[in-house]
Amino acid sequence: MKNRINWVDIIKFFGIFTIYLGHFGEVAGLGYGFVYSHHVPLFFLVSGCMEIYNQEKNLGKSVIGNIKKIVIPFFFFGIVSIVFNVLLNNISSLNEIKNMLISLAKGAIRNDFFAGGLWFLTCLFVIKLEFYFIKKVKIKSLIIIICLCMYYISERVISPRPILQPHWIYNIDSSFYYIIFYAIGYVSFPKIQKLFQLENKRNHIIFYTAGIMSILYAAFLFFGKDFLTKIPDVLYISLFIPIVRAVIVIWMYFFVARCCNNIQVMVDIGKNTLYLCGTEYIIKNVMACIISTLCLGLNFISPISVYIYTYILLLLANKYFVPIEKRIIMRHMCLRKNKNFSHKN
Repeated sequence: MKNRINWVDIIKFFGIFTIYLGHFGEVAGLGYGFVYSHHVPLFFLVSGCMEIYNQEKNLGKSVIGNIKKIVIPFFFFGIVSIVFNVLLNNISSLNEIKNMLISLAKGAIRNDFFAGGLWFLTCLFVIKLEFYFIKKVKIKSLIIIICLCMYYISERVISPRPILQPHWIYNIDSSFYYIIFYAIGYVSFPKIQKLFQLENKRNHIIFYTAGIMSILYAAFLFFGKDFLTKIPDVLYISLFIPIVRAVIVIWMYFFVARCCNNIQVMVDIGKNTLYLCGTEYIIKNVMACIISTLCLGLNFISPISVYIYTYILLLLANKYFVPIEKRIIMRHMCLRKNKNFSHKN
């Protein structure tokens, strides 16, 4: 894939923005609960969209390629985060440092590692490996069914439920929950591309009608009103409502991204979401230290100030941190510079 797709990068911008925002917690106001309804599914779904460009048929090459593009950066960000955490909190206990290294070696299990965004990388690696085999089915409807079964297993078979208390190494249990979003992205992306070309009146009607409806649903959800909860629980329907809810809101981002196709600052940030995901813990604490050193207080007077601060963090991280990280990872860890790097991850 020689040419990037601007609106895909803008969707990824929205994804990393919601990740950063969500990790501020309740200080983000209504946005906190809202983004947790869809921000992680958004990332996996857009990653699945890019799976159609993955033509690697050799398992060994596929594994090695994903180790280079995902696992090595994961350990780089993890080690840097541990070093920074030790210096930041003046940790002198070797046992505490050892526990952090062990946690990192296990894949930074979600909710178990202090740098909260890193678990996504190992989970993505596992999903890509699982999907290598699932994709061989060829029949797209069957792919969705297989991934729905994995979702069902994560909700009703694995105990404790991964969405609440993940505990398997490399977030394998979480991969069972999130792989359905990866599959939806893979299956739907060719049709979305065709729709977004807006070649005829029918496509225009579908595009704007679905987009406006998703915005209206998201607006009500933001204020705590979810119409999907009114659906009668027949044949396990309630079990799958989180999928439907996330997909509807995610479509809003697709719609807005297509409408804002040429906002370059969003495109630039969206190109580097893998790096920004790994940098989150560091940039947030570096900025807090700088503000403290200048004898200024980091006080959020309203949720709007959290949104603005989140955007500033992304701008600074993308401008000053990401270029350095790219040079280190690509030159010193034998990663070839690839124009598809961000899209495929």
